[in-house]
Parts: sequence; structure tokens; C-alpha cells
Amino acid sequence: MRQFLITVAAILGTTSLMAQESERLYLSGTDKDHTRTWEFFCTGGMNSGRWTTIEVPSCWELQGFGTYNYGHDRPHADEQGRYRYTFKVPSSMKGRTVYLVFDGKTIATETDIIDLATGRQVATLKGDTAVSGHVGGVKPWSPETPWRYEAVVRLMKGRKPLHVYRQRFGFRTIEFRERDGFYLNGQRVMFKGVCRHTFWPESGRTSSPALAIEDVNLIKDMNMNAVRMSHYPPDEYFLDTCDSLGLMVIDELAGWQKQYDTDVARRLVCAMIERDVNHPSIMIWANSNEGGFNKDIRSDYTMLDPQRRKVVEPGRTAEPQGPLRPCRHSRHRLLRRRIESHLTQ
Repeated sequence: MRQFLITVAAILGTTSLMAQESERLYLSGTDKDHTRTWEFFCTGGMNSGRWTTIEVPSCWELQGFGTYNYGHDRPHADEQGRYRYTFKVPSSMKGRTVYLVFDGKTIATETDIIDLATGRQVATLKGDTAVSGHVGGVKPWSPETPWRYEAVVRLMKGRKPLHVYRQRFGFRTIEFRERDGFYLNGQRVMFKGVCRHTFWPESGRTSSPALAIEDVNLIKDMNMNAVRMSHYPPDEYFLDTCDSLGLMVIDELAGWQKQYDTDVARRLVCAMIERDVNHPSIMIWANSNEGGFNKDIRSDYTMLDPQRRKVVEPGRTAEPQGPLRPCRHSRHRLLRRRIESHLTQ
């Protein structure tokens, strides 16, 4: 499901004395139940050859366009969809730096850890572009007790807060013991789960938070505690649901029956970990589908993931290798340079 959005980096080009949070304006809708109307042109099949309209996000075959292909039809459908949308940046964004992006977050120098159940602040961590420290008395995340906290991250210039970013996460420990098994928070746990595709009969690959909740509850109702993302990372709200309801996740690099070349694979690994790294439900990374996986990127996962989670392939588990390093393909590098430039002014 493709989403388009504007992220406003309020910390750049603003004269406000108050810390501001990033503002998002979705040019598309957010899910199958909340769409926006775009202009659309399909090059072949049903309702093709003319500009009309379509709801976004959606799968055009299920909106009456192109060729409905059941996967093994010959010849394969080869139409293209062209989208067009005209928008105006709201006047309230005047004087701010506006980014047209697919996602957005920022760096920080001060972080408050808040217990979501009680609203109590349990710690404050400080640093330059990364923070670390000890937080005592926390309740660990598990499928039975999916306890979560919220990090409130502030970008500081001296004592002045310029920007605020919020991220929910959980505390828990993961351990693989050779010839023994998997341990979560010191307790041996057996994975009992299923593979899940993002799919719904009426909307295809376009899902929604309501469907995510229905799927997670269905899996748990079958007395299962885990799900493998086959064969791509899911929508963020599915991971949010696994976090909040308590379902362990194997997050898988997008792929099918052939491996990506190394440059493309590295970009995809970076994007997946950068987006999903703080979800407590993710126990393991999977290096693409069993039909094809690039062996050259095995170390990328653990070098990018501060939690050093295991990486699995068919018949193999990769051990953490090399020091942590930032992703050189990060879509946030430009924003980070702009922020650092702003802080030195």
C-alpha cells in the first residue's frame, strides 16, 4: 500500500519559542477505510486509455481498472497506472521547511521515558545525536503482558527545546541458547505462529488498522504467540497492533523468489530497520524469502540494529557482526544535515 505525505520539519525556519512536533499532512488516505480521490490513468485493460479518478490508497484491479490477474494467467498483465494529484501547502506552514516524503523522524538530545499506563515519567536521558542510560523499575514487554513506554525526544539548542518527537517502545530481553531454545525476559518460549500476507478480499493489498486488530486477535485466539511477515515488512499499524496486543514478530525483508543485488538489498534493509527498529514485538529479522536471499548483506542487519537481533535464513542463523554504524542509504540524512546546520547558526 503506497502512501504519500508531507512532513513539516517545524524546527527549521521557525521563530517560535515553543518546541513543536512534526506535522503530517497525508496527500493520500491512510488506509482502505480512509482514502482520498486522485486522478488516475490506466494504460491497458478495463477502464483504460483515459484520465478518470481513483481512491488512494487502493489496488486498481479491485477498483475496476486494468486486468484482474489470478497469478498464473497468460499472458501476464503489463498495464501501468499513472497518478496525478494537485495540492496546496496550507498557509499555516508558511516560514517552515516542508518535505515531501514517505515517512519522517528526527534526531535528538534529550529523551523522557514515560509509562503509558500511569503517565509517570520514569527517566530522562541526554546525549548529542544518540542517548543511552539506565532506566530502573520498568515492566518488561511480553505476549502475555505487552507493557509499553513512550520516549519523548527533544531536540535542544542549549536549554531551548526546538522540536519534539514521540516514539512508543518496550523493554525486554532476547536470548538464543544453543541446543536449548529462545528466551524472552529469561523465560524459555516456543514460537507458535503463522505466516501472514497483507491481503483482504475486497481491497487486495490495501489494509487498515481495523483489519490488523482482527488478524492479531485471530492469531492469538488460535493459541499462537508469533507471526512471520511473509514476504515483506507490514504496515506500521500492524506492528503497532502486535506491540499493543502482544504478538511476537519475525520481520522479513521484501522479496520473493530471486535475491536482490547487493546495492538494492542494502537500501531495503536500511529502510526496514530504520522504520521498525523500536517495535518491541520484533524478535528476529528474516533475510528475505526462502526462494532467494543475498548473503552479502547478512552483517548489515546487526550493524544497523542497536538490539543486535538475530537474522535468519532457511537453515541458517546469522550471528551479530561488526560495530554499529549509521545507514549510508538513510532517507533522513538530508534532514539530519539540515538540523545540524540549524543548530550551528
